[in-house]
Amino acid sequence: MTVNNYTQQFFDAPNTDGTPGTHKLGYLEWGNDDLPPLVCVHGLTRNAHDFDYIADALSANFHVYCLDVTGRGSSEWLDNKLAYNYATYVADAIAFLQHIGHKKVHWLGTSMGGIIGMMLSAADPTLLASIVLNDIGYIVPKAGMERITSYAGAQRVFDSRKKIESYLADITEPFGIVEAEHWQHFVEHSIWKLADGEYILACDPEIMQPFREETDDFTHIVDIDLSPFWDAVACPVLLIRGEHSDLLTKEIAGKMASTKGKDITLIEFSGVGHAPALMDMEQITKVKSWLLWHR
Repeated sequence: MTVNNYTQQFFDAPNTDGTPGTHKLGYLEWGNDDLPPLVCVHGLTRNAHDFDYIADALSANFHVYCLDVTGRGSSEWLDNKLAYNYATYVADAIAFLQHIGHKKVHWLGTSMGGIIGMMLSAADPTLLASIVLNDIGYIVPKAGMERITSYAGAQRVFDSRKKIESYLADITEPFGIVEAEHWQHFVEHSIWKLADGEYILACDPEIMQPFREETDDFTHIVDIDLSPFWDAVACPVLLIRGEHSDLLTKEIAGKMASTKGKDITLIEFSGVGHAPALMDMEQITKVKSWLLWHR
């Protein structure tokens, strides 16, 4: 299956850490201007290509934009590593919406991308027409964060493609990627080969520096309460949960789904954890159906 019907684009976002100038952000664009805009934003160590399959499936009905958060994928690495924080990410998202010229968009966010979406709603409730939260809730449990920091906080270099692919398979096992085609596509866009022949993951290895300092080298991690941002979400919500997720527990998902005054649909995908990869047809079809109903 061909899923490369996109164009690679770039724009300059203003620095938000007090330093002059801008930083370059990359994004993939699918569809055309006549369609409702849908912005997709990936998880902590991931990149825009995570959405290639679902973006391709949605591109007949939506103008899809898949953003590389700064420090990931095609986007520029920051010189000030302490600027890898949500203040920067939300400011970049607002700058991106201004760049593409849309006042209101549909939003699909996986994990970190979902948090950015909730924070956008808090900054301006008129920005989002709907939001798909892929395996993230208003509480981020300590246990899930400890698992993620065990690999996201490490700076690893591999001397062979075989070794980094094996490592990638281990840390992304909860994604539930089982088809060989999907896995090869995932790997291809998840690793970089350096000039000396070594390999790294496709992101700045220092993206976790602010969280490292906040938690005393990851030794004082606690549950993260995002309820003020969740409370600010006023648009329809599709809440996706992986059956075995340690980031969006069944209890948290249930509480969110029963929130009074919100238009919420909860779906759970079996056999996966954090976070569903949104590559197989069952997952894509369910997300597409919901988005079409709310477009």
